[in-house]
Amino acid sequence: MRKWRGPHRGPKPRYTFKGIPTDDVPPEYVIFFAPEGGVTFHIPRGWKIAPGDNCVKFTEVEEPDNKCILQLSVFRTPPDVDWIGLPLPQLLRDALTHTGNHGTGDVGEIHVEDRPDVGLVWTATDYIDPKEGRPATSRTLLARGRSGHVLITFAFWPEEASWCLPVWEQLRKSLRLDVLMEDPAYRRIN
Repeated sequence: MRKWRGPHRGPKPRYTFKGIPTDDVPPEYVIFFAPEGGVTFHIPRGWKIAPGDNCVKFTEVEEPDNKCILQLSVFRTPPDVDWIGLPLPQLLRDALTHTGNHGTGDVGEIHVEDRPDVGLVWTATDYIDPKEGRPATSRTLLARGRSGHVLITFAFWPEEASWCLPVWEQLRKSLRLDVLMEDPAYRRIN
């Protein structure tokens, strides 16, 4: 009698993303994919992912020992509404003002990136962390695709900027919306 060796033998299934090159991912990063909104971006390999209140949270180590936190929220929008008339810079400014922008601090300069596939704005903010009572910094990004909006906030201590800012840059460069993923487990049966 043969021993049970598990349900899968052979190489791991390989997921592919339509229109997204997977060979440009640096070795120290992996692709994160959120099916809701078809959001993809690169995050450092080994980061912890956990559900939050209306978001997904990413940290370099388990909380509460983390020195930074990245949060992703996806907002699906009706496909029959034209959102072009709602300017992203104003929407980001209003969102930060409405949420209190981490308690204190001013909204910095709004940076606009026009891409063919996604509209994207972001800003940097310095503030006093309400829990720790010490200076902190954050980057907040708002992006719009065909199927919705994405809000990403990356907060960290200023002394961690030397390694946090490259993570932010990689995320920003690699962010895509409305991505479809091909599942190798799905096979069409004729």
